[in-house]
Amino acid sequence: MPRMLGLLVLANLCNTATAGDPIVVDKWRPPYANMENLPPGFFAKTVNDSCMTAWNASVDLFRQFGSDGFWGANGASEFAGFAPDADLAATYGFHYGSALAVTIVNFDLGSNQITESDICVNPAYQWTSSALAAEFSPTQYYLPAVMMHELGHALGVQTSAESYTYDVPSVMHALYPHVAAPASSPHAHDAKILRAAYSGIATVPTTKDAAVFAHRVVAGKLANSGLSAFVVPQGGAVVAKGVTVENVGNVDLTNLRVRLWLSKSQLSPSGGVLIGDWTFATFPKETAGTYDFAGQLPASIAPGAWAVVVEITAPGDANASNDVSHLKEWLTVTAGPNVDDAFEPNDGPQAATPRSSGTTIGLVLGANDEDWFSIELVAGQRLEAGILFAHAAGNLELQLFDPAFNLVVGSTSANDDEWCVVDAASESGAWFVRVFGAPNGYALALNVSTPAGSGGGGVLGFAPGDRLSGQLGVGTPVLEAAFAAIPGMKLHLVVATPKALSARVHVVAPDGSTVKLLSIKPGSKTKRTVKLAAAGTHRLRFEHVAGGGSFEAKTARSLPKAAKVAKSTFASNGVGGFAQKSFLALPGTLLDVHVIALGSTPDTLVKQLVRPDATMQDVTFDVDVDGLSLVDVPLALAGSWTFRLSAFPLKGQKAKVRIEPTPPAAGTSLVVLQ
Repeated sequence: MPRMLGLLVLANLCNTATAGDPIVVDKWRPPYANMENLPPGFFAKTVNDSCMTAWNASVDLFRQFGSDGFWGANGASEFAGFAPDADLAATYGFHYGSALAVTIVNFDLGSNQITESDICVNPAYQWTSSALAAEFSPTQYYLPAVMMHELGHALGVQTSAESYTYDVPSVMHALYPHVAAPASSPHAHDAKILRAAYSGIATVPTTKDAAVFAHRVVAGKLANSGLSAFVVPQGGAVVAKGVTVENVGNVDLTNLRVRLWLSKSQLSPSGGVLIGDWTFATFPKETAGTYDFAGQLPASIAPGAWAVVVEITAPGDANASNDVSHLKEWLTVTAGPNVDDAFEPNDGPQAATPRSSGTTIGLVLGANDEDWFSIELVAGQRLEAGILFAHAAGNLELQLFDPAFNLVVGSTSANDDEWCVVDAASESGAWFVRVFGAPNGYALALNVSTPAGSGGGGVLGFAPGDRLSGQLGVGTPVLEAAFAAIPGMKLHLVVATPKALSARVHVVAPDGSTVKLLSIKPGSKTKRTVKLAAAGTHRLRFEHVAGGGSFEAKTARSLPKAAKVAKSTFASNGVGGFAQKSFLALPGTLLDVHVIALGSTPDTLVKQLVRPDATMQDVTFDVDVDGLSLVDVPLALAGSWTFRLSAFPLKGQKAKVRIEPTPPAAGTSLVVLQ
């Protein structure tokens, strides 16, 4: 099931729509659509910029202004960013539910003129601006496609009859997971209806814009373009099926050229092998079509995995951003009759191919075959495993096994792709992935993560400064302890072992990779300092090597300068002026901020405290005769925090700020690892 792109319309009731309903502009805005954008530095701001520019190429409507630090039903159209659900409910009286994002549209009941459009994105989901990352993850969503959709609502598209089942390509479809390169620019029909609705009201530029997309509409839903085969020998043929070609512009195109490439990059045909070339003598304005393109592979092409890339060019094309598209599935080229991949033989758990987090392309399951892979996990880590393939070419199945070869979870649907998730590994060691079924080509995606603050799998939490003790021996499990860290922090370890015990200590990063491996000799006192580069939950992992007995580890930390700022001052001026100071913080850091406004009253200043996850933390400032103060505010996340000051009312006014983050005190207790 797709995740729904949410919409709430205020001051009107939503009608019930049916499949195939036309996409319409049922509300309208006077020029211009003035949007308050997010402050500079926000991850989503550049996405908002590019999406508004893409809409303006069809109808020149959007204008943007700097944030005033406030959002809500305040008469101004704005991007509210990743507003927490509690803030959304407190402001508008409703929750996100399962919606990826919501656009709140206020309009005049008599004229249907929009007076305010506010866009909020649900922070409960993982967001990315990389189409590739979204395609190859079951949990990440492509923000540009979602923002194009929400901005359509902000302009009045489908505000009262949204069904998500349309018979033409449109950004107003729901966001379907794993659809190849979902549109981050309007489709031809989107541009056409906007031009018709706003003709005579706003500027309609004359635009030449050819576009190609590796998805199509089937029965009102988006579906990936496909390949006729996924394993093809040198000199063979392949068909890219269901490729959408569009003229998004309002000028007829001549000599529209489409080329089919095999490339080592899904993002570009550069350096690729041309396998097909076609020309449309004419292509009418504001129209789209779905086509099959057959390609012939050279006999000399190198065996291996190749991306299938479609490139479109037209004389005078003004928009290059939608001229290249890639099919989601990779093509495996083989030499002669061999249809196996380079990892064979890996037909059982004892011959499993070791893999790490990431995507492996160009894999092939032969007839009467099964493929096994292994991946090292630390207890408590999360594993997302997926096989990416086309069901029509041969169904594949997926299973995950723990280190003792017990089946933990499997996925056996009759659809494209299979995904299995282990939320928290029950034990450390090599976990196993089994792929079986009909002969087919596929890619293997493995995503390993350590949930923030997780102590799953019996992992003990501690703060550097605590002493750790435990016992290792033959048959004892691995012992682990989790702690929070920030970039540049140094962890100091002194590990003492008896003469009968030798061990290893891993320092493990949040992504599961090993930062440092220490070998502890029997009867020694090993001293090491490890510098950490990432923010988040790290782990110490104690492993038995030989012998047995009790050990003790003394821990301490050194913080980077950016986390030990005693006092910091900065000033800003000008209307809409903007100043900020970033600092690193561990969970438990207490923050004091003192603002002295010169030449203005304190309530004219906009204060923002931005968390490492780019969301805002609500804070309340005390006001006294000297200015404003924020005292002993606890910070819950490890990473880079930012204090921002903006919206000075008159040019030339300034404010001074003193920021004092106080890191949490190191512990002194003895923690026993069981």
